[in-house]
Amino acid sequence: MNTYYLHDGTILSGPFNFAELKAKKITKTASVWCEGMEDWKQAGEVEELKKSLFSIPPPIKCFVGPPTPSKNESENEIKKFARVNKKPLFLVAGMLVLIIGTLIFNTILESRTLKLEERNNQTEYNNHQYKIQEKEIEDQKNFIAEQEKIESERIGKERKLAINNRLSSIKNLLTVTHSNLNNSKNELNDAREFHFLRTNGEREDEISSIANKIVFWRNEIEKLEDEMSMKYLELEKIH
Repeated sequence: MNTYYLHDGTILSGPFNFAELKAKKITKTASVWCEGMEDWKQAGEVEELKKSLFSIPPPIKCFVGPPTPSKNESENEIKKFARVNKKPLFLVAGMLVLIIGTLIFNTILESRTLKLEERNNQTEYNNHQYKIQEKEIEDQKNFIAEQEKIESERIGKERKLAINNRLSSIKNLLTVTHSNLNNSKNELNDAREFHFLRTNGEREDEISSIANKIVFWRNEIEKLEDEMSMKYLELEKIH
């Protein structure tokens, strides 16, 4: 005798022999299948099972759900479902891991890119500020050099004017000193030639005094000429 499988549209159960099917009180519309069938059939269409369907089921008082499978049947269904759906689960899990890994990698790469751009921008800013500071320092140096040049020229002009004034004064002094020297020489000649109304001592004292004046005026002339030479040398350095 064949054994049959039952299917209520959701749960597959079996196999069952004829006695077990009869104990389950299946209806004519129950879906059954046994080895040799091409497809599922209703129990009322299977000749071997027609005799078990003479009993009329009692009227339905309330909706009765599909029979609860036994523990072994449930475990078999779970294992079968797990075997059938394991590959898609692995595929989905792999895709999720790949997507998450890609997102993390892109996030890290974007973060590094942003940090690198920020670093480059900071470097460019620092270089720009450094160039600005260099230009300011160079401008300041040029300004200071220009001011020093102007000040040097001003001091040079003032010094040149002072030297020229001093040279003019020295020339005037030399003229006066030479005149005093000549006068002293004339006085010395007169003192040597005059013999009346004075003693020899008085005459020698007068000659000595006049000689001292001549020495003094000669020293003054020498000093003025030395100073004038120094002023001319200083004037050449200023040029």
